[in-house]
Amino acid sequence: MKIIKTNLFSKIISGNNAITIGTIIFIKPELVDRQDIIEHEKVHVAQFKRQPFTFWLRYIFSDKWRLRYECEAFATQIRYLISHDYNADLTSLIDRFANDIATYYRLPYSLAEIRAELVKAYRRLSNG
Repeated sequence: MKIIKTNLFSKIISGNNAITIGTIIFIKPELVDRQDIIEHEKVHVAQFKRQPFTFWLRYIFSDKWRLRYECEAFATQIRYLISHDYNADLTSLIDRFANDIATYYRLPYSLAEIRAELVKAYRRLSNG
């Protein structure tokens, strides 16, 4: 895994703080110290490694898989934030990231459906 500091992708895709292509994470230079974002992107690296031939096809062409991949990554980000900030509120983080998914990922799901999927992903992660 390699991390590259760049603003290139944030200019192309609005709302992106970072993007992962294969095993390379591209992140805005001002966010390189945000370990929660790195943890999120590391999930996408792991997803790619688990499914190297199908990950991008599923991510780009399947709304169901894209939601699942993003919820797994955001659940990991939430877990990181909760474990490193004793004032972090689980419900607020789930609401915030569900709203981010609904706003930036252009998926055909309601906010309630996205939130429910994110809660499921967080529970799967928490249960091991």
